[in-house]
Amino acid sequence: MPGTRFFVLFALFLSYAAAQYTSGVEGTATDESGSALANARVVVTNQATQVTREITSNGAGYFLASDLAPGIYQVQVQMPGFRTWLQTDIQIDANRLRTIYPKLVIGEQKIEVQVSAQAEAIETGKSAVSTSIASAPSIRLPC
Repeated sequence: MPGTRFFVLFALFLSYAAAQYTSGVEGTATDESGSALANARVVVTNQATQVTREITSNGAGYFLASDLAPGIYQVQVQMPGFRTWLQTDIQIDANRLRTIYPKLVIGEQKIEVQVSAQAEAIETGKSAVSTSIASAPSIRLPC
């Protein structure tokens, strides 16, 4: 009887394991020169359900989003200083790993400068004109 229990438990475990998804998407985030982009933010979104998974690339730029339900996905890769890379309509099939190759392009650097200063008050109620004349020695001319 102990052997039968073990077999039943093992069969239940296998059926549970088979129900898990082994499909996913992987890739290596690189720049235009082919250099790996470490710590890139990768967002994988199921286009039908809008369920997202966010992961980060490792030091070699590699990322893996596993255990995805079969469906159509979009993948977005972001990195400061680069334009966002986006690929849509990626078909993820059951028990298959899809490989993509995101190549990020250097983007515009947005610098925001905020200047705040208090302007001196200008009196607009009265006007005055003044002139300063420096004193100079007087010269007498003959008449």
